[in-house]
Amino acid sequence: LRAKADFHFTLAESYSLEGESPKAIEEYKLTLVYDPNSAQVRLRLAAEFVKSGLISEAVEQCKAALEVDPKHQDARLLLGGLYSAMRMYDDAIAQYRQVVINEPENFEAPLFIGAILAEQKKYKESIEQFEKLAVNKDNPNPQIAWYYIGRIKLEENPKNSAKAEAAFKSALAVRPAYTEALVALGSLYEASERKPLAVALYRDFQEKHGPSSQIAEELSRLYVELKDYSKAYEQFAIMEASDRTDVNVKAKMAFILIEQQRFPEAIERLEAVLALEPASDKIRFYLGAVFEEVKDFKAAMKHFEKVPVGSSYFKEAVIHTAYLHKLDGNYDKAIATIEDGIKKDNDQPQF
Repeated sequence: LRAKADFHFTLAESYSLEGESPKAIEEYKLTLVYDPNSAQVRLRLAAEFVKSGLISEAVEQCKAALEVDPKHQDARLLLGGLYSAMRMYDDAIAQYRQVVINEPENFEAPLFIGAILAEQKKYKESIEQFEKLAVNKDNPNPQIAWYYIGRIKLEENPKNSAKAEAAFKSALAVRPAYTEALVALGSLYEASERKPLAVALYRDFQEKHGPSSQIAEELSRLYVELKDYSKAYEQFAIMEASDRTDVNVKAKMAFILIEQQRFPEAIERLEAVLALEPASDKIRFYLGAVFEEVKDFKAAMKHFEKVPVGSSYFKEAVIHTAYLHKLDGNYDKAIATIEDGIKKDNDQPQF
């Protein structure tokens, strides 16, 4: 029986890793035929039920696992999470409290309790829960508790910004590289019209603990708002280095180059974006516009003419193409371009 249980369990694990939950579920069920008292197998089966959206079945397997082993912490934590997702908050809290009874040094369950209390808008109880965690010398991650205290203070009353700020700073004092608290503090600075403090906060982080693509995203946005495009470009470069396939970042870098009139570099960047997103009419239009700026009218028209009728850039593309024909002295072609544009989209008074 043990060999058969192991065989089906191995198959189930393999199917699970391959993302084939239905097959994994069947193999875990077969494993239980030969090993019905395995709490771990029931936990794995519950996890596959969750992946398949079968929450009630997952709950039943967690309960069955706990009947076999009442101190199985992972099963109890999962059951608490399922109850929380089902908004059965009292049941969830009961499970998390039992986790703490079984394992007093567990600091994960109390976090979940505090979060549920906040979800129930029991702000005072929630903050008290997190404050206990924040000052507990045995807690390896008090910064998380401080972070939640700050968030809950703001959720309870936006006028609690000073208390929230103090909590976020306490989190960063414990763990200076804790980006969740950093972004929360930066957002608070922005909301209270202290944008320079947010910039300084993020910049200091990048210098001491970076580069971080998450912080680069926040800092680049602020630099763009301040029209400090050179510094924004530096942060976009950090983001690009962390994800070479992010077309949006590449496009933003190209637009900065256009703003700075660095047209050859902008063309290179836009062509790279177009290679990744050949259907992007926006990129094609801007590429045509940049070619127009460098007086490569043939290349400009090639891109303008490929902007489709349904695009919001179609009208401008037609006008630019006609204008370039006019500059080339080909008035008939310019007129024909406008007439063709009207035929394709006669709801454009600009034509």
